[in-house]
Amino acid sequence: WPFQTRTRSLMSSTPRLTYFAGWGLAEQLRWVLSAGPQTSSFTQVALSSFSSFASLRASGSLLLNQLPLLEIDGLSLTQSQSMIRYVARKNKMDGGSPAMAARADMIAEGVKDARLPIVKWAFSTDKDAHFRDNVVPAVERYYPLFESFVGGGE
Repeated sequence: WPFQTRTRSLMSSTPRLTYFAGWGLAEQLRWVLSAGPQTSSFTQVALSSFSSFASLRASGSLLLNQLPLLEIDGLSLTQSQSMIRYVARKNKMDGGSPAMAARADMIAEGVKDARLPIVKWAFSTDKDAHFRDNVVPAVERYYPLFESFVGGGE
């Protein structure tokens, strides 16, 4: 089962993040890994071909046959939001109470929502229109709220 220890690399004390070369679903996780005192040093594996991805799938390391993959503490974790929550808990970045953990989860989900138009921009046919109609409104909507959260405001 992919969640269990499968290889030597999983037992390493250094977390290992595998994703495609470039930005995408692993960005939030990179931020949280970097911010955490127990995970700030991590290894990144950037897949640059579909054959590399297919080999990883065939190895049985991907629970849902998709990336990103985080190998940490003897686990093979997939699903970016689950990985973010795991790393946050490991680094005691989840607030220390159920209420604060829920607030941290809301912020994480908000970041996920806010970055979607930015991620889609790379695939848009009319980049100027997408930027104007999708990216700018998302930044104007979410970023002041994130600044408020980080600053301790409501």
